[in-house]
Amino acid sequence: SGLFTDIAHVGRLELPVTGLTLLHDCPLRWALERRAGLSGMLAPRGEPFHSSPGGSDPALVGASFGTVLHRILENWNFREPPERAFGAACPGDLDSRRREESRRILLAFFASDPDWPRERLAEAGDMRREESFVLDLGELLVMGQIDLHFTWRDQRYLVDWKSDQVDANTISARVEHHRLQMNLY
Repeated sequence: SGLFTDIAHVGRLELPVTGLTLLHDCPLRWALERRAGLSGMLAPRGEPFHSSPGGSDPALVGASFGTVLHRILENWNFREPPERAFGAACPGDLDSRRREESRRILLAFFASDPDWPRERLAEAGDMRREESFVLDLGELLVMGQIDLHFTWRDQRYLVDWKSDQVDANTISARVEHHRLQMNLY
């Protein structure tokens, strides 16, 4: 059988949420990267957004820096002042550049609006972090992890941390890009 026959004949698909987002956004790219193994041959820029605010420093861009931020937020104590919460949550083995950039980004985020999210998170009940989920849609099995969900004043909130750099011109497109992921959650 040929390459395109192999790509087309998938049977039941098991995908992480991010893989489903790529499949939704660009089926051909998904097929070439995930089914044909050609990701190294394609241009590395898969999306028209900066992956992090770290500029061009390889230690501060891309998925690895986003993972660092997630790792810190997994251990963040929302009832503490942000500076203290950062100090307690930041891994001791983190190099100084990543530590300082993480600190700058997270403290700015939590200072950006004194009411949200700090107030709601500090008062939250039933807070759950990194909760796995599986959604069985017959021929499609979607797996993922919800970064954080909690109850505040009888309402349920879902938080999916993103480390993309956006501005007023790109925020709407970025929200649209993540809409499928949020709808699945």
